[in-house]
Amino acid sequence: MAGLCIRFEQDRQENHIYATQPNGNVRLTSFPRPADEEGGVRRFAVRIENAIAAENAFRAQQKALIAQAEVQLQEALADTGARDAARLQVAQTTSLYRNDHRRKTARAELDAARERWQALTGKLPH
Repeated sequence: MAGLCIRFEQDRQENHIYATQPNGNVRLTSFPRPADEEGGVRRFAVRIENAIAAENAFRAQQKALIAQAEVQLQEALADTGARDAARLQVAQTTSLYRNDHRRKTARAELDAARERWQALTGKLPH
């Protein structure tokens, strides 16, 4: 309905609604005009005009919301501080454990204990 122009006309026998699309095409819809329904026809016309206004407002707001969301997305993509800090922490932790002599000593003690167990029981523990 966005961009649609509506015109209402009445003659003695019919009500007419002319809908002009944004590209200029016009569509005519006519329906009988009962003598006692003029108020209903006017209310119907107002509802159509309000629906068009609501659609236009929605589309205007939608464009602004899309633009705002795109800006926020670019800001979020550019903000790599937390990701960079996490990567640095992983690198530091990995380096710490890789170079920790206590770990190497503990591993050597575990291997020696497993070999003793195997010598005593004939089975290697998991």
